[in-house]
Amino acid sequence: MYYTELRLLIDFDIFILIWMTQLLVYPSFLHYTKSNLMKWYTSYTARITAVVARFMLAQITIVTFSLWQEINALSILYTVLIYST
Repeated sequence: MYYTELRLLIDFDIFILIWMTQLLVYPSFLHYTKSNLMKWYTSYTARITAVVARFMLAQITIVTFSLWQEINALSILYTVLIYST
C-alpha cells in the first residue's frame, strides 16, 4: 500500500506549510503599513497558491484513489474531511 505512505507524506507537507505560515508569514504582517501589506498580500497569494494548489491536488488525487482501492470507515472519513475543507 504505497499510497498510504504517499498520503502521509503529502499530509505532512501540508501540515508543515500551514505551520510555517502561522509562525513566519502571519507575524510578519505587523511589519507592514496597511498599503504595503495589501500590495505584498496580493503578490503573496498568487505565489503561495502555486505551491499549495499542487499539494491540495495531490491530496485529493491520493484520497480518491485510496477510497477507490479500499472502502472502509477510515478511508470514507478521510475523504469526507478532505473534500469538506
